[in-house]
Amino acid sequence: IFELNHTVYFQSFTSVYAYNYNTVTAIRCPSNMLFFFRAGENLIAQSLSEGLYLFDGSGFRFIEGSEIFGGLKVHAIIEFSFNEYWICTANNGIFLYDRHTFTPLKNEISEYLKGETCNAGLAVNDTLIAFGTILKGVVFSDKAGRIITSYDYSNGLRNNTVLSLFKDADERVWIGLDEGANYIN
Repeated sequence: IFELNHTVYFQSFTSVYAYNYNTVTAIRCPSNMLFFFRAGENLIAQSLSEGLYLFDGSGFRFIEGSEIFGGLKVHAIIEFSFNEYWICTANNGIFLYDRHTFTPLKNEISEYLKGETCNAGLAVNDTLIAFGTILKGVVFSDKAGRIITSYDYSNGLRNNTVLSLFKDADERVWIGLDEGANYIN
């Protein structure tokens, strides 16, 4: 569920529902969609079989070169600038998207996430990135991809399964867990 330009978009596998606070309009997806991610003033949707689509609020446009993601699970898209996105997959690491090509990142956090299922990700600020995993809690890296620290059940999280991450206005990270929520200042 995302809000863009005074419209709330609800994504299902086959349709997007646009609610403008008066009416609800159904917009058919070009194929079965797994997840929706915010990308500036647009959204990016992952097709289960085709790759990534840019959604502008009224329709979908296939992102050339994204076919690789038709067979992978994308769990987060982190936007750093108009031309720099990290596409985080469940078990295939992170890809850099520069609006032209998709390049696998070869850094510590990308390699780490190949073995520890990435389930969520967000940029806390210009230099700090958080990644939620299925069994290893949350791990923080810098923009160069070096791991800085991690939190799991052994050092403060309620459990190790991170379902979602949220950054509040004060750059505090809220972690949605399988069993409740945690907060990291």
